[in-house]
Amino acid sequence: YLDAHPGGEAQFLECKDRVSDEAERQGATVLDMWNAVDDMTGFTAFRDYEHLTPAAAREFTDDVATRLAELGW
Repeated sequence: YLDAHPGGEAQFLECKDRVSDEAERQGATVLDMWNAVDDMTGFTAFRDYEHLTPAAAREFTDDVATRLAELGW
């Protein structure tokens, strides 16, 4: 995904940081999940270029729920 980004990894990370900073400035809770799938099952988690398989989607959802619970949600 990063290789396909028009400005490469550096531009992607800059944009991600700017969006996160603005969200936090406005009081929003930010979960940085951009590489969560890499920590799961890698490319086998994807049905195609951008859609998770059902099992990977459940794993991702559980991860989000765990992280939110750790924040007191």
